[in-house]
Amino acid sequence: MGAALKKPQVAVAAAAAVAEALLERRGPALTRRLSARERGVETTAAVLLLVVAMVMALVAPHEHDASTAVLLTLCYALMRRVRFPLGPGLIRPTQLVFVPMLFLTPAAAVPLLVTAGSLLGELPELLRRRAHPERLLVIIADGWYAVGPAVVIAALSGGDPVDAAWGVLLLALAAQISVDFTASTLREWLGAGISPSELLPVLALVYLIDATLAPIGFLAVLASEVYQHAYLLAIAPGALLGLIARERSSRIAHELALERAFRRSTRALDARAEDLRRQAGRLQAGESASPPEDRSALERMLLTTTIEALQADCGRLSELDEAGVLHARLTIGRDDDALRAAELSLGTLCDGALAIAVGLSHVLVVARPGAAFSPVERDLLEHLAAQAAVSLENLRLEELMRRTSAELRAILEGVADAVAAEDPDGRLVYVNAAAARLLGGADEFGSRLGVPADLLPGRRVFKGAPAEALVVRHPGESRWSRVKASPVLEDGGARLAISVFEDITEIKQAEEAQRFLANSSRALARSLELEETLPEVARLVAATLADDCAIHLFEDGELRLMGASRGQMVSPPGLEEVVARGTPRLWVEAGRTTALAVPILVRDGIAGTITLHNHHFSEPDIALAEDLGLRVGSAVDNANLYHQRATIAHTLQQSLLPPELPEIPGVEAAAHYRPAGEGIEVGGDFYDLFATGEREWFAVMGDVCGKGAPAAAVTAMVRYTIRAAVMRNRSPAGILRWLNSAMLRQQAGRFVTLAIARLELETDGTVIATVASGGHPLPRILRSTGLVEELGTTGTLLGVLADVDLDDRSSQLGPGDALVLYTDGLTEVTAPRVWSRAHLDAAIGGARRRSAQGIVDHLAAQAEAEAEGPPRDDLALLALRVYPLL
Repeated sequence: MGAALKKPQVAVAAAAAVAEALLERRGPALTRRLSARERGVETTAAVLLLVVAMVMALVAPHEHDASTAVLLTLCYALMRRVRFPLGPGLIRPTQLVFVPMLFLTPAAAVPLLVTAGSLLGELPELLRRRAHPERLLVIIADGWYAVGPAVVIAALSGGDPVDAAWGVLLLALAAQISVDFTASTLREWLGAGISPSELLPVLALVYLIDATLAPIGFLAVLASEVYQHAYLLAIAPGALLGLIARERSSRIAHELALERAFRRSTRALDARAEDLRRQAGRLQAGESASPPEDRSALERMLLTTTIEALQADCGRLSELDEAGVLHARLTIGRDDDALRAAELSLGTLCDGALAIAVGLSHVLVVARPGAAFSPVERDLLEHLAAQAAVSLENLRLEELMRRTSAELRAILEGVADAVAAEDPDGRLVYVNAAAARLLGGADEFGSRLGVPADLLPGRRVFKGAPAEALVVRHPGESRWSRVKASPVLEDGGARLAISVFEDITEIKQAEEAQRFLANSSRALARSLELEETLPEVARLVAATLADDCAIHLFEDGELRLMGASRGQMVSPPGLEEVVARGTPRLWVEAGRTTALAVPILVRDGIAGTITLHNHHFSEPDIALAEDLGLRVGSAVDNANLYHQRATIAHTLQQSLLPPELPEIPGVEAAAHYRPAGEGIEVGGDFYDLFATGEREWFAVMGDVCGKGAPAAAVTAMVRYTIRAAVMRNRSPAGILRWLNSAMLRQQAGRFVTLAIARLELETDGTVIATVASGGHPLPRILRSTGLVEELGTTGTLLGVLADVDLDDRSSQLGPGDALVLYTDGLTEVTAPRVWSRAHLDAAIGGARRRSAQGIVDHLAAQAEAEAEGPPRDDLALLALRVYPLL
């Protein structure tokens, strides 16, 4: 079991060893030129990255705030300056800024921003010649890691800002690791001959740190949804890491040196104490290992013990100030000239007095008038001085530790987050005030959080398992905490586990509120039919914000139930008051809130109410319900506007088409019209069929540039101009020339493509079809045999040039033959791929022996089958078929 627990530690140690070996191979190369092989690989990688980054930046949306991109780039450069020593190498906390870059700037521009930030961050080293200029290639090529997540975010956004979600972050992080691993291993393998298997442990350490820092950057993204520049908070952990990185090495070195000095002093003290016991058994205090609690008491004990040991009459302990002047700390006995003289002749035997240094800051002097000190006694005094120096230093360190501990305790007590320390037995050895309120006693440690204590990160530390942060919801409360733990190591093992319980209730509530509003918005956006969307919204409210929900809208002056979380619900009385006042209302019975109603606000007033039942509503709940009311109101406005526009467009479109096709003797006629999109705009395609004599008919098929009211105006002008022109000119080409002149005179501002066919009914049952085309797709003749022929020549489109090239072409239609006119909505249904002539002829030929209605139905069905998504253009079809012989 123990060996199993040590496996992660062994893996990390092995990765660190590999990293150290690689750094020894690669580290010296920082200030030298790249080898030819390295230069080629890094140049290729850097150029490819720049090309990819610039292409992605060009396709990125440009309506984002440029200041955010600039600030994040500068922050990224600052994070590049932070070099945190981890094991054998350095870690740069750029992930703190990279994650906000992905969500707060155009994702496609992130690789270019990362490259700019990297160059800015490394510029000081290049200017101070701490790195060779060719290292620019390496710095640029290192930016490949940004391509993967940028592509993922850009793909998910589709040009719009993507919702910040943990799932999106995980996808982006996976893409980052995948692309970076591929690029890094290829560069090192091809450039330096380092195999991927050697590099894998090192990259694993780097990715572990990136994965740890990514959530911090993501929290800054979430905060930025509330406060515009909250992403700058991500710099704070980086700044803290920078301070730690700056002080960590010197502090650790200092502490280690202090520890070694203390151990040497302890060994020397033990040796001198043993010698003192052998040579002067009268000194007993030196055997005590317990440091005094008070400096004055310790100084008195040391001086008294020394005087007694040397049988002196008096003595003095003095301390050097910063100027090197001695000041008496303690004097026992008389203070005479002998003591002062001995201090001036430090270390030499004087008549009846002897002085010796106690460490670097104290001087100990004793006097014995009439009896000089022997060399043996001087040696004894040196041992005592060494003992005193150790004792004083121990006291200083203890005071420092007590002061530091008091400061640390004061800091921890002032921290709003709960902080607790536990030992391997699960005993709480320290809790601050916040932790005492949160956790209670040791027996309640886990139950207060709703999870078994063994699953908490602090307990996992002692098992050697990764101490991953744990988010818990407190039982029976709408409160969340994020639990993090770190070990206090001693002799290779964890002596204590320090757990921090961060209150993230507001963050989680904000996340849930945003998730609820996002789900509601998606439900409202699925359809403009309120009968479908509002019941779904009511069910979402009942699942998140209340027990039940009902949505009412005004219809014919009365509130009508449009959506409910379950069946028919009884609404509280007084909903009309909510509508009249336009403010929320709470219903309270027996001191308990039973219902909440908020108005649905639309552009011109109040459209209805949203009622929530049986729930305790807090201020944030009411604000969230009001926000939902605004979103539902916007959906109601959009639905009403959609239906109004659709009705207007349909009415106007129908006015531009024949209400019904006339009956032509011996010829059957059929037409089909399908508008593009959702049919809320008037299309530019139109057709017409009318008689100019007993045996003469004209068929028209046209396509006006554009959509909407302007296109409708041109369509009406074209349609009625043609009918007027026919009265003077029977030639289809002549009619088109007349129309072109009229459009130029009226400066219609739009062009039109048009095909006109004149049908002359012969006495033998055949029909002479004469066709002219002004830039329009040429009509087709479907023979009774199945053969498809093109009729006419493509002329100049109308409404642009005064001099147009237009010609008439004629053909005879026999029994069973059909003339088919169409717009480009048929041949471009698979845009950007356009039907070829063979494809079109095959589609028309497939309608052989069908009636005129069968022909247009067949072509419309084939167009719908081949369409990729909603139709992008209008489609108009007109088929004129000579009745076959019986």
